[in-house]
Amino acid sequence: MYFLGIFFFTWKNGFESNGVLISNFLFIHGVSPYWINDLVPGGWSITVEMTFYAIVPLLVSRIKNFEKALIYTITTMFVAFFFKFLFIQYPLINSEELWGQFLYYYFPNQLPIFCLGIVAYFLIVKKDFIVEKRNTIIASGIMLILVLLMGYLRYRIALPLHFVISIGFFGLIWMLSRKEYFVFVNQFTCFFGKISFSAYLIHFAVLGAMAKFKFVDFIKVNTQFDTILNFGIRLAFVIVTTATISRFFHSLIEVPFQNLGKKIIHQNEKGAKGYFDWKVNRTN
Repeated sequence: MYFLGIFFFTWKNGFESNGVLISNFLFIHGVSPYWINDLVPGGWSITVEMTFYAIVPLLVSRIKNFEKALIYTITTMFVAFFFKFLFIQYPLINSEELWGQFLYYYFPNQLPIFCLGIVAYFLIVKKDFIVEKRNTIIASGIMLILVLLMGYLRYRIALPLHFVISIGFFGLIWMLSRKEYFVFVNQFTCFFGKISFSAYLIHFAVLGAMAKFKFVDFIKVNTQFDTILNFGIRLAFVIVTTATISRFFHSLIEVPFQNLGKKIIHQNEKGAKGYFDWKVNRTN
């Protein structure tokens, strides 16, 4: 789906430089503030996610329980805050606006959110929430230093809002693991959960098409109520149109390639098991 997004937005907006195209195809456009969100709208999150997937083997080998996941989360939050402070003081490009966007988008600033997801995994799935007293003191010390540093620099760098929001969603995830409340878990939300990746990419194209064809104002706006009503109609149109197109691409692109990926993984697992059995038999 992301490759289709590259082709579509290159066709729509005109040819980008070879560096932008190649970096997007390799999912490494997050290394440059000029490339990270330049070609595909929302493409910054894709490069961040792919970077996380690339380091998952390292994280899995080191994070074995809830305690270590918690320490990694706190540590990465501290590191993210430190680098943001450092790079604001010493920017690497001349554009203040572009540099500020990059410092939000780039991987170190988003890594704590992934680590928080790992904490949720050990808490909810593995039900492992044992923390040793000694390490608790260390983790608490790190948190205290982080809080003090944030307080000291509060007026120079605002507390990252996406940290706060993610902690809120962490609580929501834990709550839903205890009981699936209908307002959050129903056919509507499950449907959008399945098509969410396609919808994420496609809704930008839908918004662009609406703006291009001036299909934005559905009623004549005279009052504040008209403004709210017009926005509601526009939002409903975007949701319905995006869902319809995304459902098509989910069936046409995502599901077949997910099945292909599962098949490749299954074959590799069989091959690895067969090789391991052969080595054991040969040793015996």
